[in-house]
Amino acid sequence: MVEPAPDPVQAYIKWYDPKRGFGFCCLEAGPDSQRSCDIFFGTAEAEAARERGLLLDRGEKLLCDVFTAAEGQRSEARAMRPVAAECVAASTDGRETRPEDECSLTSRARCIEALAALTAKVRSEIAVALCDVSTFPTASGQLCAALRAAWTSHAAAG
Repeated sequence: MVEPAPDPVQAYIKWYDPKRGFGFCCLEAGPDSQRSCDIFFGTAEAEAARERGLLLDRGEKLLCDVFTAAEGQRSEARAMRPVAAECVAASTDGRETRPEDECSLTSRARCIEALAALTAKVRSEIAVALCDVSTFPTASGQLCAALRAAWTSHAAAG
């Protein structure tokens, strides 16, 4: 019988290989100061995790529910999501809010901030260089790096 952990746990991606169709994550050090790096996740969970904003890059932090099967069988990570998705706060008028309500506001602000930074960088540094044949290769590399950084910020925001 598969038993879930009582609460979501913080972990990080050890590795994921889409060609092999699975990966593993490691639990962050807990009260006993030991890490478990044998938490399995398969293709279906990886696809769902990407839809929730994870990149599945080595070392990426996440929250997940850990399900453990019978003795000697592997544990599985499910409901993998960015750490930011577990924000908990009260609204300014004193009403309780659901964690996803508060997180969506935080995430939206982070996304807007990342997009504004990307726009400013493209306008001030990259766009002009893209118009010149001699600087185009370097500028296109800078554009790719800026887009990658913005995407990473977006994914971290959930």
